[in-house]
Amino acid sequence: MTNFNVVVLTECQKVIKSKVFIISIFVILLLPFICSLFMLITMNPEFALRSGIMASKTKILSGTDWVAFLEMLIQVISIGGVIIFGFLTSWTFGREYSDGTVKDLLALPVRRSSIVAAKFITIAIWCLFLAFTAFSITSTIGLIIGVKGFSLSVFYANLGKYFICTIMVILLSPPIAFFACYGKGYLPPLGFLIIAIFFGNIIGTMGHGAYFPWVIPGLYSGAAGEVHLPYASYIVLLVTSLVGSLATFIWWQYADQK
Repeated sequence: MTNFNVVVLTECQKVIKSKVFIISIFVILLLPFICSLFMLITMNPEFALRSGIMASKTKILSGTDWVAFLEMLIQVISIGGVIIFGFLTSWTFGREYSDGTVKDLLALPVRRSSIVAAKFITIAIWCLFLAFTAFSITSTIGLIIGVKGFSLSVFYANLGKYFICTIMVILLSPPIAFFACYGKGYLPPLGFLIIAIFFGNIIGTMGHGAYFPWVIPGLYSGAAGEVHLPYASYIVLLVTSLVGSLATFIWWQYADQK
């Protein structure tokens, strides 16, 4: 096993043994619960009429079939995932400063770039695992409650779109990682995330969300209706991810000088 594989394995073990890993599973389980609850209300209009506010919330569902059910999950992961995955990234990098272990990592006979790369890989694996868990449980619940219109073509089409949205959200992790390193803790990256979401809402309302990274996954998911994203949106997303990654790598390279 190479040194890099050992570093990746170590980072994965740190995540699995932490309480945050268990908490993240419980949090991601809220997504299937929300989608299933809204679908049940939509499938039972008489119950929806007695639910007051809940009834109005189900208007985001375009129907009571599998297409509407999975589309809702896609929209939820594209919006909620920004917050959940952003927190996990903040914790993965920020904990080294809060726990005082960053000095130990810098002293290891391992390339610092390998440590950063291992953390990014661990975050990606973690987020994909949570996304897969949410999709699997949502699909299982859909079969149990009897959502109509299931077909393999619908299932695979939405599965592909779901994981494209998931990857889009994961690509937003590097800038948060940089602010965790720059701020040396959890709060600065979370503050940056809140600001990004805040400005995303404003820019999205102005009609320019296709060019703001933290709005792009939501637009692709269809949360704002049928939107055809320009190629520039994907370029903006990739450039944001690359710049955040490069900034994080550079920061770690000179971390002991700061």
